[in-house]
Amino acid sequence: MLDVTGDPDGIPVVLLPAFGLARSMWHGQQESLVALGYRVVSVDLPGLSEVSEADFSMAGARDAIAADLERSVRRPAHLVGISLGATLAAWVALDHPERVASLVP
Repeated sequence: MLDVTGDPDGIPVVLLPAFGLARSMWHGQQESLVALGYRVVSVDLPGLSEVSEADFSMAGARDAIAADLERSVRRPAHLVGISLGATLAAWVALDHPERVASLVP
C-alpha cells in the first residue's frame, strides 16, 4: 500500500519502513519533505496493510516495491529506508538502477 503526497512534479522520495512498522512511521519526515516541494511516496511492506496472496519473501517485497515505483513514480527516485527498508532499498537499487537516483539508508 502506498501513500503519495506532495507536488506531482516534485523530485520523488520513497520512504521504506522498518520490519513490522507501517508507512505512518515516516509521518513527520513526510510532512517536512512535502513542505520542501518533494513528491513523497510512503510504502507499507507487503503483508502489513492488507492480507493477500502476496509473496512475503524478501524477493517478493523487492519486486512489489519496484512495481510500485513503476506505477507511481515516472522517474528515478531517492530511496530512504531504515532497517529492513534500507536493505530492500539497496536491493531495489541493485536490481533496478534505472528507477533509483540515490539511496539514504
